[in-house]
Amino acid sequence: MLKIKETCLGSRQSRRKRGRVFKRIIFALILFCFILYPLATTNADSIADKQRQLNQLNNQIKENKKLIEQKRQEAQNLANAIAILDGQIKEAELALEATRLQISETNDEIAAKEEELRQQNKILDESLRLMYEEKETSLLETLLSSKSFSAVLDRIEYLSVVKTKIDATIQNIKKIKSELEAKKASLEVMRKQQEATTLYLNSQKQEKDKLLADTKGQEDLYQQQLAANKKAYSQTKTEMEQMESAANYDNYNAPASPFGFSWPTDSHSVACGWHCYHTGNYWHSGIDVGGDLRVPIFAAAEGDVMNGYNGQQDPSNRNTWGYRLDYGNYVKIDHGSGFQTLYGHLLYSTTVQNGQHVVRGQLIGLMDCTGYCSGHHLHFEIRYNGTPVNPLPYLP
Repeated sequence: MLKIKETCLGSRQSRRKRGRVFKRIIFALILFCFILYPLATTNADSIADKQRQLNQLNNQIKENKKLIEQKRQEAQNLANAIAILDGQIKEAELALEATRLQISETNDEIAAKEEELRQQNKILDESLRLMYEEKETSLLETLLSSKSFSAVLDRIEYLSVVKTKIDATIQNIKKIKSELEAKKASLEVMRKQQEATTLYLNSQKQEKDKLLADTKGQEDLYQQQLAANKKAYSQTKTEMEQMESAANYDNYNAPASPFGFSWPTDSHSVACGWHCYHTGNYWHSGIDVGGDLRVPIFAAAEGDVMNGYNGQQDPSNRNTWGYRLDYGNYVKIDHGSGFQTLYGHLLYSTTVQNGQHVVRGQLIGLMDCTGYCSGHHLHFEIRYNGTPVNPLPYLP
């Protein structure tokens, strides 16, 4: 009876224990799902965000192109208007020059008539003086000095006719001078109008020249915005494609060596090994693992990213964003205990950033051929205390 009770008690305790284990398993599974779901959602959200950015950038590019075409048309219209104004200004300046020449010629004619008038007045004065003297001379003196009385009369009549002709000439000269002065006055009015027209046309041209310069400046600005948006579009598209590629890869579950390193790619094909060539005092400081464009690259061991370019760093300071001519875009990871790994010739936008902690097998970038490179491959280095060592003995 005691044994039966003990057996029953043991069964109940066993069932309770199994129930607690089962509950723990269920709880762990639920917790695991809650952990994975936000990660998957975050990744999907990130891709969706990138797609929204692409759509926005694409709309901005279309708007930039529209504005550029609009400014080009405005610039063409202004250039045509300026060409017309140039022709009108040229015609106005020629007309103004002709008017000024006419005024100058009229001034010369007026001066000539004034000189002629002075000469005729001089002749008139001389004639008047002679006539006065004739009147003052006594008739007896006139008779004594003349051969006949008729000659005296002829002389007096002659002087009278001369005076009449001189008076007529003077009046004619005054009339011509008056007409020339009226012509000059009319030409001066025309000159002022033509100068005003030329001044107005030049002011219009200056205004349109400024508008044209402003329009071209706006077009240049839109061109810069277009170039920046195209660059951002290309970069964002590459980042989204990389996110999509990353979403297709779980952590690379490759075996690790006793040193804790695993191969950084699915491929173990070494195209160029340790010290496979040298240039001067420089020997090839790693191994080149062959592959195709966008082949995923994984962290060979757990550590902290020291240099990783994600398209956010300042391109004017390459020391901060993981680029060298010999390595191209690269990621360097510090694993502690003096070990570091370097991954070169990556696609320009990597999936990790400076200071980020990564685990072994985590995607850190995609294969490319950036920098000094002759074909798609990964340049992989292992460094100990800052000095490159042959990676192969440290790999499984």
